[in-house]
Amino acid sequence: MSDVNSLLAKYQNNNPTDIVNKMSASYLPYAGVANGLSAAVQSGMAKPGHWTLTANGGIKSLGVDVDAIPCFVHMKALRTGDSVESSLDPDSDVFKKIASDAMGVNSGCMFGPEFLVYFPAEQQFATLFLGSKSGRRQAGAFTAMLGKSVKLNSELVKNAKGSWYVPKVAESATPHVPFAEKDLDEAYAKYKGPVASKEAPVTPEAAEAAGRAR
Repeated sequence: MSDVNSLLAKYQNNNPTDIVNKMSASYLPYAGVANGLSAAVQSGMAKPGHWTLTANGGIKSLGVDVDAIPCFVHMKALRTGDSVESSLDPDSDVFKKIASDAMGVNSGCMFGPEFLVYFPAEQQFATLFLGSKSGRRQAGAFTAMLGKSVKLNSELVKNAKGSWYVPKVAESATPHVPFAEKDLDEAYAKYKGPVASKEAPVTPEAAEAAGRAR
């Protein structure tokens, strides 16, 4: 295994499109924090405030104080509902329209930073989309931890609309076991994917968060 930051640095001088074109297209699991109305909680698979991984229709609870390594970040816009649409290009008309619509109530739209995160205990890469208002408020803290070993937790927040958990991050006191270069290559290709897609998968948590737009 190599140093985390030396592995991440290789992508600074490479064309992401070249890498993506060499890999088979598929989707990464989604990471997120379970809330009271989410499928994870309603099904009994996770408690509110616990971190989860969702993949292929299955949900796994990771608990709290979860070890992770945030690797990369890009911006994403996502429209849920009958017509699913996404974009990774903030300058595109698709992205701008989704971001504008996200300002409305119950729009089914989200936008914000999407992180590629490695979970050492699971030996798994996943995406973390901070597309709600509450999520975007945490973007700076997560971005500051790129390439570092961290602990993921959650915090209960309340306002007149109700209460819900938001993702939180803090640097870990001990380094986590890093990932293999070949695993990073495969995950990065899936993470970058098409710049715009009408076939983006949507988790129950993403749809719920889009509806609340908290």
